Amino acid sequence: LLIIPTANAHKTLSNFDTIPVIEIDRYSGRPQSDTVRLDNEEGMRLATQHLTELGHSRIGYIGGSVQAETFRERLEGFQKACGTSVKSQIFELTGITALHAQTLEVARQIFTQSAASRPTAIIAANNDIATGIVKAAYQHGLTLPHKITFMEYDEPES
Repeated sequence: LLIIPTANAHKTLSNFDTIPVIEIDRYSGRPQSDTVRLDNEEGMRLATQHLTELGHSRIGYIGGSVQAETFRERLEGFQKACGTSVKSQIFELTGITALHAQTLEVARQIFTQSAASRPTAIIAANNDIATGIVKAAYQHGLTLPHKITFMEYDEPES
């Protein structure tokens, strides 16, 4: 059985003790499952480091709830890369669905800040969040990457 586990999946999976399970992207806590996962923390650290190497010292991060393992790890990687030399703005979306709509509101708050105080680069923690950022940027007349640098962590939709 191939699955992408969600919160409390280990409880449901306990009904399938005799079936081999491969968990993709997240770990449910079921000890007998095999897993295939990204190194979310290191990937986000490298992405953020790339932005700092490009000269960005004000970077925004929009991610989902840290209750989700993937978002928690990505935020940790972002924070490690920022250290004390980068002024970061971190926005955590509280829901686990409708991230696009929630991101629109957060991104609008960011983009209404003066150019001197808003981030010069923004990282989206996944593709749903990225869609909201791009839409809000264009609604505010901020072209990417000319007015603000944008990076997405995850697989973009086709």
